Amino acid sequence: MKNFFKFGSKKIKFTAKPEFYNCCPKPIPAGKIVPDWFKQAKKYGMGNCPIHTLDNGNNTTNLTVKQCVPFLDTLTAGYFILSWCDIFVKTLPEENDVQFKWTTQMEVPINTHDKSQIQTMPIADNLVGGIAFKFNTPWFIETPPGYSVLITHPWNRFEERWEIFTGIIDTDSYQGQINFPFIWKDKHFEGTIPAGTPIAQVIPFKREDWEMELSNEVPEKYKGNLDKLVNRFENVYRNNWWKKKKYK
Repeated sequence: MKNFFKFGSKKIKFTAKPEFYNCCPKPIPAGKIVPDWFKQAKKYGMGNCPIHTLDNGNNTTNLTVKQCVPFLDTLTAGYFILSWCDIFVKTLPEENDVQFKWTTQMEVPINTHDKSQIQTMPIADNLVGGIAFKFNTPWFIETPPGYSVLITHPWNRFEERWEIFTGIIDTDSYQGQINFPFIWKDKHFEGTIPAGTPIAQVIPFKREDWEMELSNEVPEKYKGNLDKLVNRFENVYRNNWWKKKKYK
């Protein structure tokens, strides 16, 4: 413990039992699995010019999501917990049922939550299978004192088959296995979720107290920011305000 929480360090520790650790896909920095569609996206929507002229003669930006740094930050924030085995899924629309099958004998990768546990949620009456499920992760997560983790469905991955619930866990004090409740969304799916598929995004953050303030006076610095925005076509946010985040 002394070495893990040495002064100045910001480390997140993922631990699994040896039988899992030696054979299962391990957590990985989110930036190492950027979606192929994002990699293949072009810099400009049409042609090779940052500005596009509309039919009415007005000019508009021609930049795509590929140049949106805030969007990229969500793709690369934190770490991914990956599916630790192949999971075969078959939905039975006529019976409103969904079946999960796997070959691993070490631990059941998916379990269920009774509908009564979420009966007041707006989605309760439209659940595929009629219940909620949970991924039983083999991983324990540990963070330094004062740090928690946000666990969420992988941001901007547009996974249409399932969606996990978002939660915050104080992993500096709680050190137990963390499971990921989820709902199955695709009513007509039959196929395999391969081992190594991102199923949850884990983002560590420092717990701090905040106090909200409202104002109707726009500071002068904001007006200066607007001047920077309108004087350049590209990389204005990246070059002026963006701060690099590192997750190793």
